[in-house]
Amino acid sequence: MFRLTGLHVLAPVRLAPDSRFDLVAAADWFGLADRDGRADMVVTVSAGESAGLGGRVAEIRELARERAFGRMTVDAVPAGRVGQNGLAPPLAGELQTGGMRQTMAFCCRAREWSPDVAAWATEIFVDALRASGAAHPALITVSVPDTLP
Repeated sequence: MFRLTGLHVLAPVRLAPDSRFDLVAAADWFGLADRDGRADMVVTVSAGESAGLGGRVAEIRELARERAFGRMTVDAVPAGRVGQNGLAPPLAGELQTGGMRQTMAFCCRAREWSPDVAAWATEIFVDALRASGAAHPALITVSVPDTLP
């Protein structure tokens, strides 16, 4: 049986379009999910030192919260491998991810866990990074945590 435990996306943030219009439509769609549903996930952002993301966790958290339109909670946690047990390493090669280090991590909660929710959470964080002015590629991982901190 197939069970999605997470995904990795190497995002060219500089090329990302403004996705707020699409994100509000997606938030309305995910708002139709079971009101009593609860799915926790961990979102991590890795980037090179030149990306300048150090010390910007609160800013990215607030931008992500705005883009979730109340359909997903976003709380910062200490960066590390929280929630990534059993998740395969990214397929992107060392050339693309060399020098990237995890700079921030977030515990998020939506009403369901699915490939669509994982993609939506990824798009929220890509747009949050874009809105913050980040211009370097970022590796975004969305995964189901074994345990939450």
